Amino acid sequence: MVALIAVLAGVGVGVLGRKTPGRSAASDAVRSALRQAHATATLQGAPAFCRFDAQRRTILAAGYQPVGLFHFEDELGAFGLSLQTGSGALGGQGRLGAGITFDPVLPRPYATASTAQRSAWRLRSGFRLEAWVLPRRISGMRVLSVGNRLQLGVDSEGAAVASVRLAPPTDEEGALARTEQTASAPGAVPAGRWTRLAAQYDGFELTVEVDGVVVARTPVSGPVDPGPDRGWGDLSISSSAAPFDGMIDEVRVWALVKGEETLLPEGFSFPADLVVHFAGGGRLDTAHHPGGPVEVPLESVAGPDVAFTVGVYGTLVRAEELP
Repeated sequence: MVALIAVLAGVGVGVLGRKTPGRSAASDAVRSALRQAHATATLQGAPAFCRFDAQRRTILAAGYQPVGLFHFEDELGAFGLSLQTGSGALGGQGRLGAGITFDPVLPRPYATASTAQRSAWRLRSGFRLEAWVLPRRISGMRVLSVGNRLQLGVDSEGAAVASVRLAPPTDEEGALARTEQTASAPGAVPAGRWTRLAAQYDGFELTVEVDGVVVARTPVSGPVDPGPDRGWGDLSISSSAAPFDGMIDEVRVWALVKGEETLLPEGFSFPADLVVHFAGGGRLDTAHHPGGPVEVPLESVAGPDVAFTVGVYGTLVRAEELP
């Protein structure tokens, strides 16, 4: 986690910290933020993004730090985690090697890992949940959850569904935590075939992916709610309330780590909100950018405007003045 924070808190913050006026400072800020996010995705092998906020004229680079990984060859996972498998059966032909199979008619049709007291699992800024699933049949089924704060599953019509419980606003007395949800169209998750499901929350938007394609998104904002006891909650695979029927494999969980938000110099702005997403390894994330290269326009009151182009490999391929 410290290494990721160091990358995100790198050169880009210093560029704006000098508050040097003019085109050079603004251009350097955009370049540095994009390079930070790309470097984070490359070094960590996990998603990262760079957000350009038009209204606030700010830039934010952030990345996802892996905190949980289970291959189901045995009860042990990465990062010192281990599973209590309940009636889940390890073995069989998973997506990669073995998997874990659940039968809803058996007692305790779920597996858990003790994560509630781990600081890396607070996931307050954001998260990414991912799993390969092979349902025997389609019904209302939970795939992954962290306490009662985060959930990823499938509904009775085969839609991929994700939810997050957000903390109440600090400036509203008596306000309560609220749960936000997003769901794909029915039939997104079929029975009898492996499907890669993912849910991602970056503090601005909750999305669901099916086989690497974003199939649902809901604009929401705010920190994830820690719960009344601040126990944060354990990781559950399947659940007693909505047990999974079939096999699950390659479960991965990431925590979002944000860099320091920075402000453009006076006279410079972005024409619209934009987020550039990088996949693990550094390429542009095709789930968010299926059309290829992404252009980041920077407007100047004094002119001319500049457009920065991020190529499919995630690198900044050119910056050119606009007529």
